[in-house]
Amino acid sequence: MKRFLFSLFFCGALFADTFTVTSNVDSLSEGTLRKEITDSNTAGGTNTINFNLTTPSTITLGSSLPSIINSLTIDNNLSPGKVEVDGINTYRIFGSISASESLNLSNIDLKKGMTTSATGGGVILITSSNNPLTVDTCTFTNCTASAGNGGAIYGNSNITIFNSSFDTCSAENGGAIFGDGSFITISDASNTFSNCSAGYRGGAIFCVPVATLQLMAQAILLPTVQHQIPVVEVVQFMVAPAVTSQLVG
Repeated sequence: MKRFLFSLFFCGALFADTFTVTSNVDSLSEGTLRKEITDSNTAGGTNTINFNLTTPSTITLGSSLPSIINSLTIDNNLSPGKVEVDGINTYRIFGSISASESLNLSNIDLKKGMTTSATGGGVILITSSNNPLTVDTCTFTNCTASAGNGGAIYGNSNITIFNSSFDTCSAENGGAIFGDGSFITISDASNTFSNCSAGYRGGAIFCVPVATLQLMAQAILLPTVQHQIPVVEVVQFMVAPAVTSQLVG
């Protein structure tokens, strides 16, 4: 039995790799974010990408980053420098996430993600209900889905937001986040939604049947919305129990 358990542990370790970004250049050269995502996809398993950039760095994209096909954590908590990824108002920042895998983002600034797709998701597009997304201590700024939904995030999976901000994000519906049958948790008071707008419904967050939206511990929403659109709008929904919630604006 001990030998069997050790074998399971050893095999599990083989399928969990850590990759490190050491360059802010957007290319397939070693040490770039694009290369490390590509290598993680090739390796399979449940992987982590860390950063080792000594100064605040901006990664300016020349195209969307690769689609993510295995469970991945992208974490900048260990790097001495701040990391910003810029879609230059031209590219969705991450390629689509469609396999049954999870994505965790931590301590990354994401700005000017843009898509003209009729689906949406200016930064992240999740097309499978089995793809949980966790966002922790991230910023989403000036992100747009010009012809679709979810200026920053479009998802039909479990989405959990901690200690993050969404500023000046826009879409047809759900200026910042669009949930399609999602369970969305806005988890704490340090989350903010400001200056977000929608052409039709849900200036900050819009959820469609059957979605669950949980606002925990006074999540603050301060959007400037167009056409007197509600800040948060949920259609045919279930509201999960919340500690407290506060809508301001």
